[in-house]
Amino acid sequence: MAKSGELPFVLEGEQIMREGESRVFSIVWPQFTTMSTAGTEAFVNGSSDSAAIISGSTAVSGNVQTLPTITVPTGYGGLAIVIEPTVSVSGSTYASGIVIRVLKPGQES
Repeated sequence: MAKSGELPFVLEGEQIMREGESRVFSIVWPQFTTMSTAGTEAFVNGSSDSAAIISGSTAVSGNVQTLPTITVPTGYGGLAIVIEPTVSVSGSTYASGIVIRVLKPGQES
């Protein structure tokens, strides 16, 4: 288990999206029964790009975390977006991750 402030990164898998597409993801944390203080950040090329990609807020109910709306901006085709949701449990912070591979217009998956 991580100490408070540590963020273990767990790769939850790759998702494929297209420019202009929006989705809301939910994450089930099976190891917990209750969580609090959730947050979500988005990174492109190692830099935070949350303002361009994320709208709304993160919500927690029991052990399910519902992320804000993720929208892929035009011009992001060919990039990878890393979404890092975090939760707080008993004073410790935990992180998960979703890698979104963005297809260029007309590109097949």
